[in-house]
Amino acid sequence: MQSINKENQLSANQGTDWFSILALMVAAIVFVTAELLPVGILPEISASFQQPIGEVGLMVTAYAWTVGLSAVLITALLAPMERRTLLLFITLLFAAANLLVACSPSLTILFIARIIGAFSHGVFWSTVGPLCVRLSGQSSKARATSIVFGGIAVATIVAVPAGTLLAQWLGWRLAFVAIALASFLIAATVALRFPRLPSESRGYLYQLPQLIRNPLLQRICFATVLALTGHFCAFTYISVLLEKGIGISSSHLAFYLFLFGGAGVLGSVLAGKLADHHLRHACQLIMAIMAVVIMLFAFLPIGTNILAGLLVIVWGAGICILTITLQSLILILPSHLTDAASAIYVSMFNIGIGSGALLGGLLTDHISTQSVAWVGSAILLVAAIIVGWPIKKNQTQTAANLF
Repeated sequence: MQSINKENQLSANQGTDWFSILALMVAAIVFVTAELLPVGILPEISASFQQPIGEVGLMVTAYAWTVGLSAVLITALLAPMERRTLLLFITLLFAAANLLVACSPSLTILFIARIIGAFSHGVFWSTVGPLCVRLSGQSSKARATSIVFGGIAVATIVAVPAGTLLAQWLGWRLAFVAIALASFLIAATVALRFPRLPSESRGYLYQLPQLIRNPLLQRICFATVLALTGHFCAFTYISVLLEKGIGISSSHLAFYLFLFGGAGVLGSVLAGKLADHHLRHACQLIMAIMAVVIMLFAFLPIGTNILAGLLVIVWGAGICILTITLQSLILILPSHLTDAASAIYVSMFNIGIGSGALLGGLLTDHISTQSVAWVGSAILLVAAIIVGWPIKKNQTQTAANLF
């Protein structure tokens, strides 16, 4: 076994380890599916526990905020751990958490199980970006990142819609059992084939004050929070927007989620071609386009199914491009800072997800379905303005490295 491990380590050091990169992509699919699955089955979970849909939507908020508030600290505490061991640990914990979700007798237990899974989620996304760069040999950082983060698109095109169909046909609990089983399989793959990669950090809490004071990182993180808040304000309740706002039947909802994810695959390809330049302007443009698309959902009349499908396609491509370009901006930082910066980014990303889900739930329960589109669009426009704000002269040299 030791000889196999040594060979694995050598292959990781000498060139691109495609097997491990694909393993990370599959893991990304499973983690994203677990996070987004409630979006497609909120009505079923709501009916199961006989609770208002906005209150059940808080399971998205609780999950995302737990990731956001814990990612930096927990990832820092686990920073000295060898990467294969760390990945094995978090996938096993994630599997156990999703089994508990499937067996939850009450909404309270379900929330607790989701929070346990969120701890693993935060560590995974804080480390996966730097990991895929280490495994990618001499490939460009943006392209290597797009391969692994393409798992987000695959999850939305296949896993999330398939999970939604499975939940509608056989019950939402079985969908989470499937996620747990997939997580156990990933853990077995990691144990057998993933290379040993020593940590490049012995803890990075000491770096946080320096990073937090970085004006360019501040801008990226602030824009990330706002962009994801705007997106998830509307996306968390996309099933409600499509069903109640446009009149699409629940049996056709999975098809629209397939469209969303399919467009995400296209977005992943386009993001990979951006390489490591023009990322800031790409972020700004995509935020503006998404804002317009989401706002249009507030005006669509009943029966405009085809137009809704076209807007869903643009929306799906946009969020995938935005996710990859924002992460790529972080990975352009010097390598000794990327673990810490990635953890901060993951925290901001998930704080945005949780805030959007919470805001969307309040708007849906107390104002109207269409209001989530109005508010989400406005927040995305503010994020676009922040990303595109002129750079000060004393930041130009640093900005050249980032943008």
